[in-house]
Amino acid sequence: VQGAHPRHFALIPGGRYLIAANRDTNNIVTFQVDRESGKLHYTGNSIEVSKPVCVQPFYL
Repeated sequence: VQGAHPRHFALIPGGRYLIAANRDTNNIVTFQVDRESGKLHYTGNSIEVSKPVCVQPFYL
């Protein structure tokens, strides 16, 4: 999960991406979901957030 102590994760509706919150490394990261195999591929996108414990996708 590209961090320590993953606390929560969420799939973006449509299932193309997964967001994971890592509490002990203070980061939230994104993964692309392979639709055929279900495997996750780290996108290289990460943001620093103090002690994240939950993620909720937000839509405009």
